Amino acid sequence: VCLLRSKQQLSGTAPAAMGGASEIAREKGNSAYRTGQWNDAIRWYTEAISETKDDVRPLGNRSACYAMIGQYAQALGDANRGLEIRPRWVKGWSRKGLAHFYLGQYPQAKEAYTKGLELEPNNAKMLEGMQQVEKVLRSGGTEKERGTQAFKDGEYSRAVTHYTAALNEVSKGSEEESVLRSNRSAAYAKMGNGKQALEDANVAIRLRPKWTKAYTRRAAAYQLLKNFEAARDDYNKALDLEPTNMDLVEGLNQLQIGELGSTGKEEGDAAFKAGNYQEAITQYTAAIAANPRDEKLYSNRSASYAKLHQWRDALEDAKRTLALRPDWARSWSRVGTAMHGIKDLETAYMYYTKGILKCPGAHELVQARQTVLADLCKWDTILANKRENRWYSKDAYMPAEKTRIFVCSDIHVDQNGNISWCQKMNPSEFVNDVLLVAGDCGDTMNAIKQGLRALKQKFRRVFFIPGNHDLWIRPGIEDKEYPDSICKLMAMMNVFDEIGVEMGPAEVAKGLYVVPLYSWYNSAFDEAEPWAGGLRYDKFCKWPMDDQNVWEYMLRLNNQRIRKYKRNPDERVFTFSHFLPRAELPFPWGVTEMAKNVGCKELDLQVAEVDADIHAYGHTHMNGDGECGARYIKDGQGKLSPVGSRNTTRYVQNALEGGGRSLYCVWDKGNMGGHPVDAH
Repeated sequence: VCLLRSKQQLSGTAPAAMGGASEIAREKGNSAYRTGQWNDAIRWYTEAISETKDDVRPLGNRSACYAMIGQYAQALGDANRGLEIRPRWVKGWSRKGLAHFYLGQYPQAKEAYTKGLELEPNNAKMLEGMQQVEKVLRSGGTEKERGTQAFKDGEYSRAVTHYTAALNEVSKGSEEESVLRSNRSAAYAKMGNGKQALEDANVAIRLRPKWTKAYTRRAAAYQLLKNFEAARDDYNKALDLEPTNMDLVEGLNQLQIGELGSTGKEEGDAAFKAGNYQEAITQYTAAIAANPRDEKLYSNRSASYAKLHQWRDALEDAKRTLALRPDWARSWSRVGTAMHGIKDLETAYMYYTKGILKCPGAHELVQARQTVLADLCKWDTILANKRENRWYSKDAYMPAEKTRIFVCSDIHVDQNGNISWCQKMNPSEFVNDVLLVAGDCGDTMNAIKQGLRALKQKFRRVFFIPGNHDLWIRPGIEDKEYPDSICKLMAMMNVFDEIGVEMGPAEVAKGLYVVPLYSWYNSAFDEAEPWAGGLRYDKFCKWPMDDQNVWEYMLRLNNQRIRKYKRNPDERVFTFSHFLPRAELPFPWGVTEMAKNVGCKELDLQVAEVDADIHAYGHTHMNGDGECGARYIKDGQGKLSPVGSRNTTRYVQNALEGGGRSLYCVWDKGNMGGHPVDAH
């Protein structure tokens, strides 16, 4: 019998900020933010702020936008304003810490992160921010020394921040100012910012007109700006000061080579603009021969190859560009574009995401990542096609009368010695059977791999769909390997290819179909208060979209597998997800905002469209088996209510951490099952 929960008797009304002009403006700001249109987002968040007095969300969002465009003082102002309204606002402390950090105010940044972590000790973003602050504070020394170390580490933007802070500490017109201006000019040059590099170099020369290094800094800036004559003059001035300095002679020689390469680049650029991509490749190749360390030449040739759909050549040049200039957004963009071209969208997404982390505020990377995110939902990639060809019909010939299908969830192999449950399972009892694991195998990729590999050794087929724990990225453990939870999801599929675990639909025996469904929770699942709450349940997850929109993306990942599978009435379909698809299903009472973080009614629309006979789920650790109410129908306001046709799907949970130690059989050699089986 299905254990159903009664309707919530909670009462409450949505806060004023959840509706009206403020909410509309905030949502428009969120849309602009997701596509990297920071100034547009600021405009919408400003409108939202003007419409409400007590909603801190648009302040937090505008603070984030200001930080993305380098306006850290404004970012700090918004964070402070929000904290005046809500002193226990965790995201506000995170925004405040970030702003202080980039303003070079490290003790204040540490204080802000400390206060935020007192409220949420496991907040991943604040733990990461605290690590950055402590790294700087541990390095000791002056701001100048910190800038020099950052420069050596290739973190040129941070070097600029430190040198700028140091400039605020020295006397105007002093020799120390000239040194800092020179150093900051070099950092700007490494970032490709010729204009700022030139401004600092000019000041350094004005303060020390007989300093050789100042002239080489300005020569480098002029070279970036393609003013080769002015750059040559500065090298000659430097040589007048130090005639025997062979580094200056070499610099002048490299300038001449660069000038030759620039001519080839200009001709290549002209050919590219005219649409003559083969000629552009010829010119860029000649320019590269003259200047083989100019990343822009490889970048442009990569773009030319891409226009001709010569993706492998485009990728090779893109990787050279990235090796030469890892702090340049265009480097990451070129690799991502080439990967997208060869239909390796999973890797393209990873490169775009790493690029965004390396180059904050890079609009082209944000937009390109959004495109890849959408295309991933089509599952038209090299790996996805290979998996479907390998697995979908592999066992379609197997007799259903010789097959059993079992379900389980929440095995958490990294807790309570649960890995032994997998390893000690009967080695011969299930060799002809199929197992559906409805998420939460482990917190780390290693744990997931270990647990599912042990299960695959016992079963003919093992299917898995991730839960929230599986997509966590714990700081200091996996955060360097997986930039976000989508990257971890894609990497998970590669790991499963190695061990033979599946995440796609398949006909596992004649007329028996297994359809895994991605899912996430929607706060509207809370029928009493169907709006976003104030808690963030899965703080270790990192998403490329707002937390409130993750469920929509997960359901879009299912679109290509939502279809009718049954060819006749005797066939059966088994779907499974981690999160609850029905509001009647039980979940723990008395846990703050739990109703907002357990399920998604829209998922049940997909279950209905597939015409599932069984839908297995997990997450709540409350086991049961039975039918629920009528099918959901969506009204004109988008609200789902159980007023449709009769719902014949059975909803099953068999969580190991829900007290069950057995497997649960839902298909037993020709008959619909519904009984536990001892796994050992």
